[in-house]
Amino acid sequence: MKILSIIDRYLIGKFLSVLFFSLLAMVTIFVAVNYVENADKFIDRKVPGDIVFEYYLNFIPNIITLTLPVDILLASLFSVGSLARFNELTAVKSSGVSVYRLVFPLIAIALLVSLANFWISENIVPASNSTKTEIWKTYVDRAMMSRRMMGNNISLYDPEGTKVFIEKFDKKNIVCTNISIQKFYGFELVSRIDAHEARWDSLKSAWLLTNGTQRRFENETEIVHNFSLMEKTDLFFHPDDILKREQSPDEMNFVELNGFIKKLRLSGARTERWEVDYHLKFAYPLTCFFMVVFGAPLAAARKKSGAGLNIFLTLVICFGYYSMIQLGRFMGYNQTLDPVQAAWIGNAIFGFLSVLIFLRIKS
Repeated sequence: MKILSIIDRYLIGKFLSVLFFSLLAMVTIFVAVNYVENADKFIDRKVPGDIVFEYYLNFIPNIITLTLPVDILLASLFSVGSLARFNELTAVKSSGVSVYRLVFPLIAIALLVSLANFWISENIVPASNSTKTEIWKTYVDRAMMSRRMMGNNISLYDPEGTKVFIEKFDKKNIVCTNISIQKFYGFELVSRIDAHEARWDSLKSAWLLTNGTQRRFENETEIVHNFSLMEKTDLFFHPDDILKREQSPDEMNFVELNGFIKKLRLSGARTERWEVDYHLKFAYPLTCFFMVVFGAPLAAARKKSGAGLNIFLTLVICFGYYSMIQLGRFMGYNQTLDPVQAAWIGNAIFGFLSVLIFLRIKS
């Protein structure tokens, strides 16, 4: 028994061909527009051609994950819409095949594409975004190199009562300048270490403090000890905890971002913005699924279909969808909505509209 009928293979072939060419067109347009915008900067900085090529090679995975929902909606509107346009849909329905059965293979493909989009977003995009950002900073934004390699006025907190203040942090050499480590018991300061420099020793997994003073406060007396070198293996933070603060959520996968959020939460910092971006890592890839669930029955319900109308509908639907995503993100950032609700509001609204279209369609 054949799992896919002739009409299934015919429709899937149309769908995948439009999806492929739409994706290729989107990548080409994004790269071309970005290059035109930045060409003068590449030329002024005399960036080698192979570096420019590497920059855009690392740009492509992000373009794919960003535009896949648009591509897959366009593919569903064109493939199903062409059946309606040439009365093929009427013939299919006359043979006893319902619209629900007709679009089922496309919905199944959309689910697979969503899973693939999630995999690419988690396993390829973070590394490629990091490489792309590093190339830009190294070869184009060189005038700001010294500022980028130095972090200023960093505060870290441990819920057990330790506070760390760093005046400057050298990201390249992993060196803290003018560091203060203060330990509290409740609201009472029990010890304090002030050092001119703290350098990370990766072999010992320890911070090496130099030229500092250690103070302990006991029974209203202060015990002072000056040191030239002190090894600290019990500090609660790692250099990566400082470096990750400079990273964008797009440069971390969901495991890294979740771990970073937990550390921020333990330190007492606000995490709403990061939590919204964390949940969007799950919600956004599923956009591909909802676009087909929304677009395929919509195309089947229309008697007239053309390239211009399909492109117009794609633009309108995607604009509405992305507007809902940005609105949810904004409300989540401002704590108007819970991070989960903020991330999933777009999918929830379009999922509801998809159900309505499915119920109203003449199968």
